[in-house]
Amino acid sequence: MRAALAAIFAFAALMVATSSRAETDWTRQLAGLDGVAIACVSSTGETYAERICDKLSENARKALEIAGVPVAVAGYFREGGPSPDKPEGIAKPLQITIFLRGTPGGNAAILVRGRASIAYGAAVEAGSDEAGRSGDLVIWEESSVGSGPVKQLEAAIANAMTDKLAGLIAYVVKGWAGKG
Repeated sequence: MRAALAAIFAFAALMVATSSRAETDWTRQLAGLDGVAIACVSSTGETYAERICDKLSENARKALEIAGVPVAVAGYFREGGPSPDKPEGIAKPLQITIFLRGTPGGNAAILVRGRASIAYGAAVEAGSDEAGRSGDLVIWEESSVGSGPVKQLEAAIANAMTDKLAGLIAYVVKGWAGKG
């Protein structure tokens, strides 16, 4: 009995610890940025991937434009091919990248991952004397995965990721408004 209670207590403590995460200060994260660039990168040539990309990109673009956030959609790119360029008029964007992976056929498996990141040419740890490192600082990431008939799956995955991206867009809009 004691072992069972201890296990339940440990599980509850773990759930509390893993469900609480630090709040992101979006105004601070967006400081110095001058807009948002949205791109989709896909590992599949299936047409459903491009339709999902178009829906997610368009919904995000409209919401950001309504809020007065400068935004550009770079488009749809195949993984391993050319990377999206920085959009004209946005020198230092928050990059929202939508990654799509999927299988062909009438029954498919689809993974869609959204990521918001900021590119750094020379990031340095506070207090460090070391040379800076280049790369992307990922500040948000979510995904949805599913399998089944493509027609139903495409709509379900697109709707699930639209909801998740709406949460990100709300953070960006709030942070952008706080920039002053």
